[in-house]
Amino acid sequence: MNHPMFSIIIATYNRAQYVSETIKSILTQTYGDFELIIIDDGSTDNTQSVVAPFLSDSRIRYQVLPRNQGATYARNTGLAKAQGEWVSVWDSDDVLYPHALETIVSFSKRYPDISVFSAPAKAMRNQKEQKFPTITTDPLSLEDIVCRRLPQNSKVRFAKKILFDQVRYVSKNIDFLVNVGLAERGVWFHINEFLGELRIEDDAESLTLQRKKFKKKLSIERSFFLKDFLHRHKNILKKSAPKLYAAYCYGTSVGQFFAGNFKTARNFAFEACKYDFQSKAFFVFIIALLPALFSKN
Repeated sequence: MNHPMFSIIIATYNRAQYVSETIKSILTQTYGDFELIIIDDGSTDNTQSVVAPFLSDSRIRYQVLPRNQGATYARNTGLAKAQGEWVSVWDSDDVLYPHALETIVSFSKRYPDISVFSAPAKAMRNQKEQKFPTITTDPLSLEDIVCRRLPQNSKVRFAKKILFDQVRYVSKNIDFLVNVGLAERGVWFHINEFLGELRIEDDAESLTLQRKKFKKKLSIERSFFLKDFLHRHKNILKKSAPKLYAAYCYGTSVGQFFAGNFKTARNFAFEACKYDFQSKAFFVFIIALLPALFSKN
């Protein structure tokens, strides 16, 4: 397709002070064939009144959820509505540079077999740029994505809708599994050019950090997805990123312990220590779990 349509999905919650700038950055794209799907996850601030003036643009669809259900649900709601050939899930306090979509179109014409494009966003904290590692402009392997070699500021990501029809967000704080799911199904190309700008918030104002407080139920939920991920990719991780593998085993072990699956928790805890024995966190965890780890259950 020479003139592809894009679907950009924004899930927002109490971001009235930033969402206007985000919307404007999308509406000022030099490539105009897109739809903007905004899912308001039950905001309690004045987000609705901020978004309202933009709704005269027919490319924007805005849905307010009756209650806050979390970014995972809101993003998946947006994905279900997407109609474009290319889909991007974007944060409501970050901005896309005006040439972002045009750049993706240009690269997609040059590399028609690519199914996922990513690019870095300039990371700003208090108006000062935060530096992140860079990688070359090249196709990325599944191993690159599984081992998380993609820099953390590579927030610009567009994937073919046919991939997103099979991939969904599954739980809080393990969004990297979306990248893995996309890389399992298509060829990934990284563009080494800033195509957006993201905010790095201070601890006091960060909703994300507030939401990352430990929750037993969430730990259990995540552990089952991590368990499945490790089953598929443990060999890659053991060989190429053993400490990362240990960290995933640790998280899986904690959640499985709280789920009452002591044998599974024990196995993952031992794997964590085996591949990162120097980690004090793993050692303390195993000592704390000694009664359960040596039970027959």
